[in-house]
Amino acid sequence: MTGHAGRFSAVTTASLITEVADETAQGDYLALCARAHLLANRALLEYLYQANGPAGVRRIMARTPDGRTLLRATRPRPVQPQANWPDQMARRAGPGPSDPIASP
Repeated sequence: MTGHAGRFSAVTTASLITEVADETAQGDYLALCARAHLLANRALLEYLYQANGPAGVRRIMARTPDGRTLLRATRPRPVQPQANWPDQMARRAGPGPSDPIASP
C-alpha cells in the first residue's frame, strides 16, 4: 500500500482520491462532476461504516502501574465488509427525495 494509508496503516483505514474530469467543467457538466465526487465519497463512507461501524470498536480502560488511566479504542484491521453489504447497497440504489445530494 502506498501513500498515507501505507505509511500510517495503524491509523488510516482507507485513502481515496476521487477523480473526474472537472478541471474545465462549467454549468450542467460541472454539477454532474460535483455529484459524481459526492456519490463516490458517499459510497466509500457507507462501505467503511457498514464494514466497521461503531459496534466494531473495542474499548479498553486500564490502570498503569503509576496510577494513571489508559484508554484505548481499536478497530479490526484490515477493514472487511459485512457479508450482506452488496445487498444493502442494492436496496439503496437510487437517491430518495430527502437525499441531500440528490440531483434537483
